[in-house]
Amino acid sequence: MGDNRGQTIFLSVIGIATLLVAIIGATFAYFTTQVTKNDINGGSLSGTTANVGGTTFTFSETNEKSYINYPGGLAVLEVTATFAKDASNTATNSYEATYNLQIDYTNETSTDLTYALYALDNPIEMNNITCTLHSEQDAQDSTKLYLWYGEAGNKTSNCAIATEESVFPDGNKITNGTLTKEKSESQKITASLDGQSITTSSTEAAKKYYYLVVKYPNVEGTEPKDQNADANAKAITASLTIVPDSIAVEVTE
Repeated sequence: MGDNRGQTIFLSVIGIATLLVAIIGATFAYFTTQVTKNDINGGSLSGTTANVGGTTFTFSETNEKSYINYPGGLAVLEVTATFAKDASNTATNSYEATYNLQIDYTNETSTDLTYALYALDNPIEMNNITCTLHSEQDAQDSTKLYLWYGEAGNKTSNCAIATEESVFPDGNKITNGTLTKEKSESQKITASLDGQSITTSSTEAAKKYYYLVVKYPNVEGTEPKDQNADANAKAITASLTIVPDSIAVEVTE
């Protein structure tokens, strides 16, 4: 990674004086992530194939872990689909809710980000996702401070989820791709996200957990890329929502 520099934005005034003493002449990149949510309740269920009362479907953001402030980082967004018959619904039928998803994002940096979307029947332990931010002063230029997520001493390394394949098995992957660089306005991704479904036969809610994993590569190569252009509070935002009017609820048996 090149020297990631730019003007720092601090979210807390506490300790600023101490921090500034430590980084005189050095500058930083600072980025933000944002998760939005889309809640749909039983009274507003709608779709192109069927409308069935007596059920409640909710799709909402339930957790987030973000280490995407600097190159090498990642963010994991957890969104939960919940579906159940209402308590007043005494019918013995089973119901299936189908819906289409979309990913909305902005990526103002000069680096293409990568993403993958997974669907799991059980939630993961988000507290197990940890990354460490490393810094190192340039030996020849005291005004340069390298910051990255990854291995200590390796400025071209990236933060990794421990045993990612076991946390997010490839068989549970719905789609993956690129969040194209230098997109300051919201972009939509809908490919391969249609036809999601969840089924319930009782008032005890059925749940499905979606995980959007966004990675901010610490660009490697023969010569690490200078990612200083990503500085000055370039925004990274991502959200996973229901496509409007795509929900359909049907009696399955």
